[in-house]
Amino acid sequence: MNIPLDQILVFGDGENDLTMFDAVKYPIAMGNAMDNVKKAAYEVIKTNNEDGIACFLKKYNIV
Repeated sequence: MNIPLDQILVFGDGENDLTMFDAVKYPIAMGNAMDNVKKAAYEVIKTNNEDGIACFLKKYNIV
């Protein structure tokens, strides 16, 4: 789709997401993420049980 990596958001909570975090400018960790994932994140949001992604997207007027 030719979307620049600096315009992509990714969300993750586990060590398997760290490679994805390294590939983009704005990695977002869920509130229930592992500590090392949170440290690698641009921002830490609410947990998955608290609708963290939806709250983030609303906060930044993405949806």
